[in-house]
Amino acid sequence: MPLAAMVVQCYVNLDTLRSLCDALVKCEGASEFDLIFWCDSTVGGRRESELAPRREAVKSFIDEFSCEIGRSTFASVQVKENSKNLGTCKTCEVAMTYAFESHEFAIFTEDDGIFARDALIWFEKMRDSCLSREPKYWAIAGESIYFNAREKIVDTPLVEAAQRRAHELALFSKFVAHKFVPSTCFATTRDKWREFGQTRGQAMGDEDVCKRCLAEEKFCLFPVVPRVRDIGMLHDLGYSVMIHTKSGVRELKNTYLTSDMLDRCIDQAGFTPLPPDQAGLLYSQSSVKLSFD
Repeated sequence: MPLAAMVVQCYVNLDTLRSLCDALVKCEGASEFDLIFWCDSTVGGRRESELAPRREAVKSFIDEFSCEIGRSTFASVQVKENSKNLGTCKTCEVAMTYAFESHEFAIFTEDDGIFARDALIWFEKMRDSCLSREPKYWAIAGESIYFNAREKIVDTPLVEAAQRRAHELALFSKFVAHKFVPSTCFATTRDKWREFGQTRGQAMGDEDVCKRCLAEEKFCLFPVVPRVRDIGMLHDLGYSVMIHTKSGVRELKNTYLTSDMLDRCIDQAGFTPLPPDQAGLLYSQSSVKLSFD
């Protein structure tokens, strides 16, 4: 049995789930992962009667995907579902805890993350080189704080300039560490999950884990060049919009560069930390000013 699991948490967003699955089947190394779909229920949840048909459409798609494509791409495919609505945080805890019953390592993603072709390779290499060796590291992220335009419009010259800078600084193989774990997508080991899994399942577990990271000096490892991008922040049926409305969503994401858009070149030493003297300037250029001049 493979030692790695891919856990996909889903609910009622068929469009983003389709996009996620289209990306996952193109990922290098997918055959080394057991794929686990974990579906939350509409029973007892917000807008139960309205969302029930959408939830059934999601379940039908998953069943079809699992039979026709999933089983030929991944080592195995399982479909699990809650009997009642648990919400995003508790569902994450339940799904990941189940995955760790038979796997040492698992990647979690909500249904609106899009994976680059080398995303699974990134997660596995960072597990072997950093996560498993350092107690201070709790998780690995797929997203990046860099190359995020947020609400701003991105044009071709900016993308081309970003590609040039990424090649100049060999950013494809660089990573950084931050004291927070993103809610959309992360990977961790069974032992690390024992440390923060229950916290992640609390009502505001995604935020509570980040508070613990700050208080306990725990870190998540992030790629400089994104391996995953979140496309669902303003989705009409997304959790953030249903809870806060579109005008109340605090964080917008608009990732305009991913590893798929670069020549793949990893240093012989593998993934290495981004030099501190590059980190601040790169963030300003790629995610604030949106200018590499």
